[in-house]
Amino acid sequence: MKILILGGTGVVGSGIQAILSKKHFIYRLNSKIYNRKNSEYLINKKIKFDLFIHAAGVTDEEIKKYGNTSSLKRSSKALNKLVNYLLINKCTNFVYISSQRVYSNFYKPTIAIFDEDKSKVKATTIYEKCHLESENIYKKVSRIKN
Repeated sequence: MKILILGGTGVVGSGIQAILSKKHFIYRLNSKIYNRKNSEYLINKKIKFDLFIHAAGVTDEEIKKYGNTSSLKRSSKALNKLVNYLLINKCTNFVYISSQRVYSNFYKPTIAIFDEDKSKVKATTIYEKCHLESENIYKKVSRIKN
C-alpha cells in the first residue's frame, strides 16, 4: 500500500510513519514541501496513493514567520487542492487527525471524551481556525463521496 502522510515529519506523523513503513511505502509531506507562491504542496505526481493521512497543523513558528493569512491558505486552499488531486487519482481512504483545542470542551478538565457533533466550536486562535478549515474540507468530501 502507498501512503501519503501530511505532517509526516512532526511528532504524530513520525510515529505513524515509523509503524506503517515496516509494511508499506510511505511518502511524507510537510510545510517545507509547500509552495507558498502557488498555495500548493509539491508532490510526486507519478505516485498514486491508496491512503492519505493528515497529521499536520500550523506551528507557532510558521504563523510568526509567514502570518495568519498564509497559514490559513495552507490549511484551506492548498489542502483543498491536495485532496482534490488525490480524489481524481483514485485515493479514497482518508484519515484526518485534528486537534481537541478546536472544541470548547477542551477547556473543561473533567471531560475526557467529547462528541464533535455536540461540542461547541471554539476557533479563536489561528491554530484552531486552521484545523477547523481542514476539518470542513474533509466533512465536505465525506458528504460528496459518501
